[in-house]
Amino acid sequence: MKKFLVLIIGVIFIYIDLFSQPTAHLNIRLDSIKSGVIRKELFGTFIEYIQKRVDGKFGITAQEIEDRGFDCEEKGMDWELYQYWFLYNTCSPDSVKNDKPWYSGFNKRGLRHYRVFKYAQNGEAGFYQDIILDSGKTYDFYVHIQGNVQGSLYMKLISLKDSSIIYDQALGSVPPSWETRETIIPSLSKQTKAKLVLYIKSTGDINFDEASFMATDNKYTLRKEVYDMIKELKPGVIRFPGGCYADYSTWHFEQSIGDRDQRVSPNYWFTSLTMRMDFSLDEYMAMCEELNITPYLTVNFQSGSVQEALNLLEYCNGSVETKYGKMRADNGHPVPYNVKYFEIGNEQWECFSPNYPTQYLDFYKAMKEYDPSIKILVNGFHWAGLSEIIRVFSVVKDNADFYSWHPAASAYPEDSILPADEYYGMVCYSNYTQNDINVITDGLKQYAGDNVHQSPTEWWTQYENIKTYIADTAFRAHSLEAGLADMNFMHTWIRNYSTTLLACRTFFLGFYCEDSTKTGERIYFGTPGFYALKMINNHHGEDFVPVDYDGIRVSSQPNTKMFYFENMPMLDVVSTKSKDTLYIAVINRDISDSVQTKFDFANYKFASGVKLYELYSENFLDFNSAEEPKKIIDKEKEIKFTNTYKFPPHSYTILALPILGFSSQIVNSNIEKDDEVNIFPNPNSGRFFVDTYGDEVKSIYIYNFLGVLVNEINQTNTKSNSLFEVDISSYPNGEYLLDIQTINHVFKKKIIKAD
Repeated sequence: MKKFLVLIIGVIFIYIDLFSQPTAHLNIRLDSIKSGVIRKELFGTFIEYIQKRVDGKFGITAQEIEDRGFDCEEKGMDWELYQYWFLYNTCSPDSVKNDKPWYSGFNKRGLRHYRVFKYAQNGEAGFYQDIILDSGKTYDFYVHIQGNVQGSLYMKLISLKDSSIIYDQALGSVPPSWETRETIIPSLSKQTKAKLVLYIKSTGDINFDEASFMATDNKYTLRKEVYDMIKELKPGVIRFPGGCYADYSTWHFEQSIGDRDQRVSPNYWFTSLTMRMDFSLDEYMAMCEELNITPYLTVNFQSGSVQEALNLLEYCNGSVETKYGKMRADNGHPVPYNVKYFEIGNEQWECFSPNYPTQYLDFYKAMKEYDPSIKILVNGFHWAGLSEIIRVFSVVKDNADFYSWHPAASAYPEDSILPADEYYGMVCYSNYTQNDINVITDGLKQYAGDNVHQSPTEWWTQYENIKTYIADTAFRAHSLEAGLADMNFMHTWIRNYSTTLLACRTFFLGFYCEDSTKTGERIYFGTPGFYALKMINNHHGEDFVPVDYDGIRVSSQPNTKMFYFENMPMLDVVSTKSKDTLYIAVINRDISDSVQTKFDFANYKFASGVKLYELYSENFLDFNSAEEPKKIIDKEKEIKFTNTYKFPPHSYTILALPILGFSSQIVNSNIEKDDEVNIFPNPNSGRFFVDTYGDEVKSIYIYNFLGVLVNEINQTNTKSNSLFEVDISSYPNGEYLLDIQTINHVFKKKIIKAD
């Protein structure tokens, strides 16, 4: 009797939990698919030359030396605030003379270079700076020198931990005219902070210019870790060179192409930090070409000119018969880059450039006359609402292809806001984003016509105090909450596919991070926002599938200091479709509860074969850090799916359903035919489908690359006469040939298995 009562009580609690749990109903409208409307340019990012983000010991470039052109000195120009190289010697102070730098170094466009005189017969003299060497990496070092020293130039690395000599190497004699001396530094077992010393032992004088110290695994001068993150992210477009730097006095493309050691040096940022355009136009273009990324350039409006913009356009798109097309060919790329997107300046708001709309027209007309096929963006201060649209487009009218605006979801840590209020304010921010889009699109239609579209070309989430907005230290900026706030933006762009044609998430500020561990190891990692955007970038289709939501909703509290919203769906859902897969992406905004969800669409036939990608952690304030860089990353698994799923609280999920699980009518109406047979996915990891569009199949023969028959599939093995699911998971990776025999045809196809 006691056991029976326990059982009854347990059942009661189960039913109480079942009925109290939030529920939702999603109608996936497969009868209203919009084909080919989701553009890859929606899934973009942008890289900006900004303080220590590109250069420096934690920047995205692999260069470990700061001021590698020896251009700065402690008592140089009034605006020089930083010293990077320091005098090194072990002999008496008066035996070394640090001469004023010369102004005719190896780099003819460098500011100056360093010169050292050594009088003493004994001791060492030269220059040094501190660097970091990562474990397991080899490094390539070189320096350009000239002088009259009778002996060799040496380079050594001294551990900053215990002063031990890590590496000491003679680089060769000192030549009377400029020559390069170089060496390869072998890998170390652990990361090490070291003093890099360039020195001589013999008397005489020596000149230093244009040095480099980079890991040999760099890609286009980017750190491999950063390159791998970009490759993993798969952005459809990258805006370059950003941001504020695009209008700065040192972004002139002619100063940043060609031989890296002959580029203008140094470049400066607002606070006079030295910059080098090592990752610049040609390197950026090469990366875009390799990774199938659409290039998108910002033209220097504030410090540039119409002629410079035309020169840039010719360099990118002109033939080799043109002046700048030939220059591009001489720099290693005779084929035009064919850049499509150009933005005239960055954030040229009224307070900075009151005459921007009028002057913009000069750029627009000249560039369109040179190449009518390009698309040009004008920018404005969207926070001013309709008044900014009127300011810009009362002058510009329809002489633009896109209107560039820069939205950010912001929290205010200096205010006393309850964590739950801040959470919902951030993860429901799409309410405000949609309002912005509505104002912008209505204004554009009224003042610019139907052919100018809005483009959020910089978007991000922000948790810093406004006084330190360039910083990226707030832990919430690296939290799951911030990642969900990011996906609010992404889902909003997808839903507004007809008006949003370019969207770029900043690569910095709550996205890409660099830091040091407690033991001093430097590390590069992505936030949950990075992994969330990676999920949608890698798992979406080109077709838009409308979704109707019926379920629990959320409103903000009347007394909250965060942004007000009401009646927001607890699940934020977008659905897209590719040739072979239906994707359903879901943000569960519920801070504490799972949401049991039923899907309403044509009966799904396959319980297996559904992939699930999920970003989740127990606490919405959990975050990635130097100590736990992958605490929250996307997880992939295969699930059995029967038209329902329970989404965890504060999570991001993408369901990927093979299209063949739906009715053949949906499959056949939405798949582009290829020789009357479709094989997908190809390559695959062990399972693929064959669709012959109703042509009854007699048999399928599978041969390995040697022509040996490894399997025969006949009609009795299949779910229908024309839809086949083939399992080759037990086969070795490689290429296989298919011989598909139907009633009316014989098809020969190749399939690739790659785990």
